[in-house]
Amino acid sequence: PVLASISDRIVQAHYIELVARKLGSPIEAVSGEITKFATQRSQQKPEVVTSAKIAVKDRRQLLEERLLNLAFGSDPDVLLENNIDALFATPITSRILMEYKKFRQEHKEFNLNEFASDLPKELVDAFAEIVLKEAWDSLEDTDSSDKELSLVTRALEILKIRRDLEVLGVKIRHYEEARQKDKLRQVQVKFGQLSQKLSNLEEKGIESIILH
Repeated sequence: PVLASISDRIVQAHYIELVARKLGSPIEAVSGEITKFATQRSQQKPEVVTSAKIAVKDRRQLLEERLLNLAFGSDPDVLLENNIDALFATPITSRILMEYKKFRQEHKEFNLNEFASDLPKELVDAFAEIVLKEAWDSLEDTDSSDKELSLVTRALEILKIRRDLEVLGVKIRHYEEARQKDKLRQVQVKFGQLSQKLSNLEEKGIESIILH
């Protein structure tokens, strides 16, 4: 669906070649699937798009999608790291991560084509949009990809800590009102530790991240 929506035929041909190379499939096969999809779509009645159907993605979801995009484009094994789950909060990206981990438990080697084929139907379009976002040829610069991957991961860590601090703030107010001094002290210590961690991460700066 993503490739079929590209109106410029030269640009579309460029992406077809990139996708075919990444999937290890013949260019003709990818092009044939696009033609088939376009034919099916042209036979359908045009759908009236209402404002209610337009989904606006927040910064967290954009960053999570970018992290998946970079990982699948360069080093999917990054998604197997222990603390990676905590960085994902939106339903679509969390499910794609879960499906990837499930796939890797059953396959020693990762194959993008097989993984996409095994995905539940409701995730296929979202996954295609994510992995095709940004020009794949830019991902050939490994150093640049690794750097941005680190920056995006740090940005998600910052968002997670801020969310955790909000939760702790609510607990602090509750324990203050309930005069539960022991629990209050424990939460205040944790709040202080997270605040320091947040400060350290923010000092490193995330100005290079494209998504704002």
